[in-house]
Amino acid sequence: MEPGQDGRSHSKDKDPKRKLTADLKKRVLCQHEEELRRHEPDTAIYDISAGESENAKPQTFNALFIKKKKEVRTVLMKGVAGVGKTFQTRLFTLDWAKGNSNKKIDLIVSFKFSELNLRRDIVQSMTDLLHYSLNNDKHTVYQYEESKVAFVLDGLEECALSLDFAKNKDLTDMEEPASMDVLLTNLIKGNLLPSASLWIISQPSGVDKIPPEYIHKVTECRETSQRCQKLVSALKKRFLKETTQDEDINHPNQKNTEHIMQEYKSGDVNDEEKNGCTAAKSVIRVNAVSDIFKDRKGQKIRTVLTTGKAGIGKSFHVQKYIKEWAKKDKKSTFTWFIDAAKEMIWGKEVLFPLNFSKLNLMKKKTFSLVGLLNHFFEETEAFVISNFEQLKILFVFDGLDAYQPPLDFDNDNTLTDVREPASVDVLLTSLIRGTLLPSARLWITSRLKLPETCVDRMTEIRCKPDVASQGILKSQLTEEFTHVAEGIDMQKTSALLKEIYTDVYIIEGERGDVHVHHEIRQVQDAKFKPETSIKYHNIFKPASEKSIPIRTVLTIGVAGIGKSFATKKYMLDWAEGTSNGDIFYMFPLSFRELNLRKDTEHSMEELIHQFFPGMKTSEIEDYDKYRILIVLDGLDECRLKLDFNKGDDWKDVRKPTSVNVLLTNLIKGNLLPKSQIWITSRPAASNQIPADKVDRVTEVRGFNDEQKEEYFRKRISDKDLAEKILSHVKKSRSLYIMCHIPVFCWITAKVLEDFVDTKEEEKMPKTLTDMYIYFLELQVRQANVKYGAAETGDSSETNSCWNTRNKKTIMSLGKLAFEGIEEGKLLFTEDNLKDCGLDITNAVIFSGLFTQITREGCGLYQQTFFCFVHLSIQEFLAAFYVFHTFNNTSENLFSKPTSTVGDLPALDFYKTAVDMALDSKNGDWDLFLRFLLGLSLETNQNLLQELLRKTENNKETNEGTIEYIKEKIREDNSDADKNCNLFYCLNELNDHSLVEEVKKYLRSETHTFENFSTSQWSALTFVLLTSDEKLDVFDLKKYLKSEKVLFGMLPVVKVSKTALLSWCELSEQSCRGLSSTVFSSASCNLTELDLSHNDLLDSGVEALADGLRNIHCKLENLKLSGCQPEETLSGLRWGASVKARAEEV
Repeated sequence: MEPGQDGRSHSKDKDPKRKLTADLKKRVLCQHEEELRRHEPDTAIYDISAGESENAKPQTFNALFIKKKKEVRTVLMKGVAGVGKTFQTRLFTLDWAKGNSNKKIDLIVSFKFSELNLRRDIVQSMTDLLHYSLNNDKHTVYQYEESKVAFVLDGLEECALSLDFAKNKDLTDMEEPASMDVLLTNLIKGNLLPSASLWIISQPSGVDKIPPEYIHKVTECRETSQRCQKLVSALKKRFLKETTQDEDINHPNQKNTEHIMQEYKSGDVNDEEKNGCTAAKSVIRVNAVSDIFKDRKGQKIRTVLTTGKAGIGKSFHVQKYIKEWAKKDKKSTFTWFIDAAKEMIWGKEVLFPLNFSKLNLMKKKTFSLVGLLNHFFEETEAFVISNFEQLKILFVFDGLDAYQPPLDFDNDNTLTDVREPASVDVLLTSLIRGTLLPSARLWITSRLKLPETCVDRMTEIRCKPDVASQGILKSQLTEEFTHVAEGIDMQKTSALLKEIYTDVYIIEGERGDVHVHHEIRQVQDAKFKPETSIKYHNIFKPASEKSIPIRTVLTIGVAGIGKSFATKKYMLDWAEGTSNGDIFYMFPLSFRELNLRKDTEHSMEELIHQFFPGMKTSEIEDYDKYRILIVLDGLDECRLKLDFNKGDDWKDVRKPTSVNVLLTNLIKGNLLPKSQIWITSRPAASNQIPADKVDRVTEVRGFNDEQKEEYFRKRISDKDLAEKILSHVKKSRSLYIMCHIPVFCWITAKVLEDFVDTKEEEKMPKTLTDMYIYFLELQVRQANVKYGAAETGDSSETNSCWNTRNKKTIMSLGKLAFEGIEEGKLLFTEDNLKDCGLDITNAVIFSGLFTQITREGCGLYQQTFFCFVHLSIQEFLAAFYVFHTFNNTSENLFSKPTSTVGDLPALDFYKTAVDMALDSKNGDWDLFLRFLLGLSLETNQNLLQELLRKTENNKETNEGTIEYIKEKIREDNSDADKNCNLFYCLNELNDHSLVEEVKKYLRSETHTFENFSTSQWSALTFVLLTSDEKLDVFDLKKYLKSEKVLFGMLPVVKVSKTALLSWCELSEQSCRGLSSTVFSSASCNLTELDLSHNDLLDSGVEALADGLRNIHCKLENLKLSGCQPEETLSGLRWGASVKARAEEV
């Protein structure tokens, strides 16, 4: 052949080759350029032929078929599923098509093994297969042997061909047809197209399909740090989205719990254990979760178990940490333990929180660790990681105890490959043991413990000790105060405090305002009091924002008025979280219990721990950091020597001393100065506390009318029964008024319920005397129940509550009560009791009648005192004693010396009692007289027939007594206040004639008062004072313009706010009466007085001026037009400006 001809032929042969190459490149660019431009490469190819996978470096496409600077034919690239192997092949092809790499390659032929599987039954030549792949016309003459061809065979793991390299026949002819299996094995062997390059792509599971001798270079497709960053960013975005709620610093699990580690203080625990000692541990508070993984003396901490009670907030702390991690941009949360020789490439910290309750639902399924992560996190499926060992992974397993049945760490199944499927149980145990992904760290929360070999450190999420002790304290108070004994009932009966508690009137005042000798008169005047009540839960609230904070409150009130109930409700509300949440601790300490410790020394902290054991674990270092309320209940029962004049300043809560020193320094403010103190006391004992040690004095006044009704409706669950009893009480004004006292409400409800239950409603007590007789029997029965009735004596007394002990004790108490009233005594010494033949042990049995209190005198020594629980009890027992003595022995205790006059008419005896009460200046015998006259009724004597001798002529005696009382009312110079009590006496004698006469007159269509008698005016005053009518304005002209009528109605003027007395023909005597009776009364409500156009004279105006200076006078407006000379008015103007701010003179 000639050279020219040969050259032309060669040139002609090259045209198809160039065309085919150009067409292929064009097709590649068309298929992949736009697609690949949208995706940033986050994988790379690494040469791992040397076996050093961790130190391998990324390969360029030009170096793909180069090994040790020599060209190789067959390269295997492995990579896990989804890592981006196919993406790399497309990049390789696109890079070649653009002419950027592998310029020597003429053709790139790409096959997927899944596609070749479909052609397994087709017999064809290699040339035919290439034509098929390249869309080349088979009639076109093309010598593939003369071209540099690169094969990309993707998905070897999917190859279904046998690839029998040993048995398949050798094939070298490109045109010889053969099966797909034979074509591939010969291509890989190099028999076919030996000049070609092969890039075989496979997952790790498929690499063994080709014998290693046919592989000249091994590479791996891995993710780059960019992909890891994408994964981390995606996870953080997800976690932030799942925990969108802002951190609440006041959340209970944030505010009230803490994360702690307990580490051994001793360096050599084993030695101590050998010696039988337990090494001491120190509590280390975890400020950040990263702290729990800090290495311990070079020891790597891989697995941390955090325990804690159910509901303590373990999940809260987990979620909080996840959110914190998600918010961090770059800085690692942990200090990782890293082998310097194998330092992690990217150092990206990845968090995988897994919830055991969700894992529990998947127990019967099989997963690899990677599959499990893909199941829970779509991010790991989107951003595939090939080597988890190179990441800083923290698994957070929350709630191991939710995984049931528990994991079995004794099983022999061990898993090491993160892509090897296994049961969830095996997967989790292997991960926790550390055989699976040992480089990862695990934080596990659980109530249960794990085997010690699986855990490097244990921590605990616990309630803060001070909060935990608060919770125990609240539980203790809730248990103690939820059910309370009602009234003075000491039987085993109780009621829910929340159901029966009714607000009482608590008013702010001075201790000097409380007149102990007038408790009953205070009760009668209470409904006219204008004071605004202080709610019990506002007892420490200052009057205004600018006021000085209140530290010490002294609450006083007569026995049974509701002092202790108010403190108990206050503390129960706090314990149940409904009020006063700003108080951290409340410690109720009763003087009755403190008395038992009077002979021993304690520190304040020890005292608190004794009463409240839960406080022992509070770990309080500084009590002043907490708002504390200490309730000292029942000062009147205190037997301790509270000496506030001694200089024993005591400030150390942990230093022991006597209880009385602790209490005085507590009240002084030396001890626990930041705490608040609430002291309750009966008025008689309240003076033990110096005035300058008390910031607020309050007085419990009991129930108003609305609260009385509320109490009965709460106390009696049967609505019909409650209304029936209320209706009965309202019919008796004396009973209704006495129900101002909560204890009396309780007595009334208890007694009347019994009457209804026994179907004896018609016998229900209608007078005060009736009620107190039944109350006395109630106390006697209770004494028998509580202390036994062993002394019952004769069989005839078997069905009676009046055994010998009870009779003797009650009569002795009656004698003590009577002598106390005679001498004006409310407190009694042990000697007083002995003088009356009273056995102290027996007296204590009747704790509902008589109790023990203490009061410090002026001397150095303290005395023990006793008193009746309520003044009305003392007066009833005194009246009963006097009546019993006269009835049974004819001895008249009113005469001095006492005399026994057998023929003394009973009528004279009662007349003497009436006169004595009327002569009493302060009304000390008023209630006594009511009880004494009530006992004179035969119906009441029948109730006490086992104690009283049967008498005759009761009816005549009662009629004579009634007439004598009416004569006293009719007297012109009778005292209006005392007349009111005489009407109460008539009530006790069941005589209502005068009152009904006035009521009938008032109901008439036209009525005038010109012909009213003195007794009728007194009755009118009594009717007005005991009615439901509001008495805010008193207008004398509405009745009769008369000075005599004004004097009779001064009790009504006293409770009114406005008195209109102009043009009423009054004289200076009216001024003296107003000044002495109204202005000087502690219960006076009068704020406006009009005396215009009356002939008062200078002396009358001067009398008014004297009255205006009285501390009890509340007058604000005084009108005196047309009454006085100017010079007298100037003197009055001075007094009014100081005391009453007179607006018109």
